Amino acid sequence: MKKLIQYLLLAFLLVTPVCALISMGVFCLRYPESFSIREIPLIILIILIQFFCLKKLDFTQMTKRHILTFSFVMLNVFLCLVLFTFDTVPVSDYKNIWEYARLMANNNFSIDNYPANDYIYLYNWQIGISAFESLFIRCFGEHFGVLKIFNLLLINATVAVTYFLSKMKFGDRVSVYTVLLFSSYYPVIVTCGQFTNQHLAALLILVILFLIEKRTYPSIILAGILTAVLNVIRPMGIIVNLAFILWTIYELYCQKKRLKIFLSLCIYLCVYVTIQYSLDKMFVSVGYADGPVSEAKIPYFKFDKGLTGYNIPDISPFDNNIEKYNEWQKNKLVNLMKDEPKAVVGFVVNKMIRYLGLFDYKFENTYNHDEHTWQKYPIKFFYTIGWGQYLFLIFFAIIGYYHIIRKGEFDIFQIFYLGITAVYLLIEAFTSYRYESYPFLMLYASYGCYLFFQKKVKREI
Repeated sequence: MKKLIQYLLLAFLLVTPVCALISMGVFCLRYPESFSIREIPLIILIILIQFFCLKKLDFTQMTKRHILTFSFVMLNVFLCLVLFTFDTVPVSDYKNIWEYARLMANNNFSIDNYPANDYIYLYNWQIGISAFESLFIRCFGEHFGVLKIFNLLLINATVAVTYFLSKMKFGDRVSVYTVLLFSSYYPVIVTCGQFTNQHLAALLILVILFLIEKRTYPSIILAGILTAVLNVIRPMGIIVNLAFILWTIYELYCQKKRLKIFLSLCIYLCVYVTIQYSLDKMFVSVGYADGPVSEAKIPYFKFDKGLTGYNIPDISPFDNNIEKYNEWQKNKLVNLMKDEPKAVVGFVVNKMIRYLGLFDYKFENTYNHDEHTWQKYPIKFFYTIGWGQYLFLIFFAIIGYYHIIRKGEFDIFQIFYLGITAVYLLIEAFTSYRYESYPFLMLYASYGCYLFFQKKVKREI
């Protein structure tokens, strides 16, 4: 199991540069107005600049490491504050979430007032994040800027937790690379202007996995509570649970304290189920939901999008009956796998090439959805910066993770990282969904940077 997980994760990392090259070629041919061959030398230049800067940095003295760490954190805060000045408003799904949050804050929201084909009724997993945003509106009024400030804090808290994890796993010198890479990573910085459930989810995931690895009873209980909260904010609790189960199976085989290990998993699952059940009941009792928010009303929808293409759920042809719609969608997927397996595989391959290799377009949410904005300079330049940084990270993550495998190190972070990457084989996948993967990428890339620039890379690399 250990080797299977490690080599599958390494395979995803190794195939990513190939996906990037394919994506660049396709964009040059099909979308010359948004990306042309002129951008490729710029991406290479960005990668070379990063190489040069990190090679020249000297981490031999503790004082210098502290100064560098502080300087890059301040750089991150400054860039986030610059983006904070942009007059951004909630857009797309985030606009719907914000509008429902306003209604909740003003006690004007009840799920009974919405028909079965309404956004919040069908996308019931968004009720949790809407309720969370409503708390800010109750406290500070309808000022979206407050959420942007909270976003800035979340981003820097995620950097801090990733730094701590890197220091704990790889040492002080490696953790400096983590801060340098993460604090200056443009695809993360530009997200501060638009609050999403991914920001809070990424931080919660890192904390939860750390608590699980501690394996003390208090940390396990807290991890169970936070996973239930995570599942309400963003439905990723199932991946955490599966990662913990696989991690426990591995530890039961390798460790001697088997009773404690098994008991900790049982305690975690009991706490998780109890808190999740309580939260589901709470949302029903206040009228925000008519059923568990942890269970999707249209469970096959994400798989339909992930295997056939983008579409919007429409239950009107089924007399607005969700059960009929779900049955139709399930039969559609079953027949598709039977009759057109090649078409499904082709679509999934195409989707994953874009997910793994294309630039992160989350920056579009920083502006107010002008369809021509992203095609203009310097907006295109921002994408180019992010793409160059991403490829730089992938290169060093491959080096770092390869050496982790050779050292025989294995942890729940690797299991979860593989899980959130592999799950997009089945459901819809856009490059903006990579956000929760970035902290893991930073951990392995910073270790790779340390090995490379401190000349500790083995000759076989």
